[in-house]
Amino acid sequence: MTERLEQIKALVAEDPEAPMPHYMLANEYWRAGQLEEAAHHARTYLGKVEGGDVGAAYGLLGRALAGLRRHEEARRAFETGIRAALAYNHRGLAAELQEELQRLEGG
Repeated sequence: MTERLEQIKALVAEDPEAPMPHYMLANEYWRAGQLEEAAHHARTYLGKVEGGDVGAAYGLLGRALAGLRRHEEARRAFETGIRAALAYNHRGLAAELQEELQRLEGG
């Protein structure tokens, strides 16, 4: 594992209830191609935040799930991410997630 991954894992171990280290860990696992772990920590992050600006986290979850061929779950993650992005006026992110959703659906 990379040093950065180990550092972030230490942050999670230090305070497992803090949401942001889980999001950071999900990103690092995604970059390392460890999709199951990426999905797990993206979900953990989303479970620890109360709404808010979470479109990017749903996008990360959707990409991990799509990579795991869990297409129905990925579709729901992308759709939720699009709604969250639009709620915070992140039109560019919403458009990116819409493209991911279209690729997932074969369009």
